[in-house]
Amino acid sequence: MADQKSKVTRETIELVNALRAVTGNISGIADALLIGQMSTTKQHEYATLLRELADLLDTHADDQDGPTDA
Repeated sequence: MADQKSKVTRETIELVNALRAVTGNISGIADALLIGQMSTTKQHEYATLLRELADLLDTHADDQDGPTDA
């Protein structure tokens, strides 16, 4: 496990900014879905953003863990 006091990297800052940007829209997106005002295209676009963000978070965690023995 990575040291909790390790240096914050540019990649970490960018990931945090992306998380904040995407999660900052969740309430509006949930409301739009609830009232039927979000097109299927926009739903797919947001789903893609969430998947990409999840991949970035996984990669970031792997980088923090360092190499593993298989």
